[in-house]
Order: sequence, then structure tokens, then C-alpha cells
Amino acid sequence: MRKCPKCGLSVSEKTLDGTARTTCPVCKASLAAPVPVPPTPARAVEPAAPASTALVQHPPAISGSASDQYARKLREQIHPAVALGLAIFFAVMAIVSLVFGLFGKAEEAASRSWPTVPGLITSCDVREVRSKPRRLPYEIVRYTVDVTYDYSVASEAYSGTRVVLADNLWDEGSAQSRAANYAVGTTHPVYYNPANPARAVLEPGNTSEGAASVHTILGIALPIGLIPIVLLLLYMYWIMVRRPATDIVPPVPPLR
Repeated sequence: MRKCPKCGLSVSEKTLDGTARTTCPVCKASLAAPVPVPPTPARAVEPAAPASTALVQHPPAISGSASDQYARKLREQIHPAVALGLAIFFAVMAIVSLVFGLFGKAEEAASRSWPTVPGLITSCDVREVRSKPRRLPYEIVRYTVDVTYDYSVASEAYSGTRVVLADNLWDEGSAQSRAANYAVGTTHPVYYNPANPARAVLEPGNTSEGAASVHTILGIALPIGLIPIVLLLLYMYWIMVRRPATDIVPPVPPLR
């Protein structure tokens, strides 16, 4: 007996006339035994040739901290050497301004106690001074008084031109008032530096008519304003050099 592979019916292997039965009498399916197909041997997969190291090598991991991201952005905008150079430049500027301003304020205070001698006014004129700040659309007009006076100290003759030690620009009314006071031929006390008689002034002390004198701005305000800039530039420089620039490698494009 042989079982039909299609309908599952068990049928005899021979027909009534004794011949070999080849089909199922019910579903007419072939009763021939299937030829076994040998299994196909698995094909060994050969390992791929290693690609170029330069193409598959990935950059080292970059920390994603805020300071590292800030350092990378800074390097795109400014070189560390430039930041350090600017910090040194502004620091020197602050020191020079501080020394000049403090020296000027000390001289203003000392001039009040300088000795005096009579001085003769030989010339006096009001001069207009115009300036055009870069950020302003108009000119600033101020006035100064050009004065020349003669005086003598220890029988030695000198000629002076200073009305004040600093802040010698005024509005037109103040300038005209001073010019009228120092009319040619009038005599006024001249305050001179005993260590240097050639340095003299008609109005000693701080004669600024504004909120702050030029020596106050140079000796106090400007250095204080430059300190945060210097500290910021030094901090930027420290952030950038704390991690070498070679650690920052651009991403490698993917292989195609």
C-alpha cells in the first residue's frame, strides 16, 4: 500500500491488471516517490578586506559639557593668542591710565599750596574747538582760552600758557568770562611748581565744571571699566587653552 501525498488515501501499489499504479484513483495525483534533493552546502563567507584606516577611524569622543562647547565656539571666533594679546593690551592701558590720572589728581591737590608770583598777561584769545565723535551725527563745539603770561622766579624769567591744569574746554559763556578776566596788561597771581618753576598755572586745583574731571575719568573710571574686559579675555584664553585644539576633530563622512 502507498499513501497518496495529496489526499492521503491509502491505495494499492498495483492495479487490477497487475501493472504498477502511478496515480491516485481518487485525486489523480502522482504516486511516484519524490527524488531526494541533496542539501546545498553552506557557502563560506570570506571576510571583507579591511578598508583604509583613514576612512573607518572615528574621531575621539568629544565631551559635550557646556565648557567644551563654549571653547569650540570661541576658537571659531578668536585665536587664543589674540585673546591673550588683547588682555595684555587693555591691562597696560588700564595701568597707564591709572598712573596718569592719579598723578594728575595729586598735582591738582598740590597746586593749591604752590607759591605764587605776579604774572603779566601778554595775550588772550578765545578759540573755538570742534570735534566730531564717530557715533554722533553732529559736531561738538567747545571753547578754550589761549593765554600767555610772563613771570619771574628767583630773578629768572618764565612764560606760561596754562590757565588750568586740566579740563580747559568750556562753553562759550565760561570761555568769554575767563578771557575778560585775563585781559591783556592785567596782572594775576601765577602758581608755580617749586620743583619745576616752568610749570605754572593761573587757576590751581580741580577746576572742572562737569561731574568728573579728566583726571578722575582716567585715574578711576577708565581702569575700573577695563578690569572686566581684561578678566573676560583672560577667562576666554584659559577656556580655549585648557583643552588643546587638536582634540576637536571634524566628523568623518560615512562610507558609501
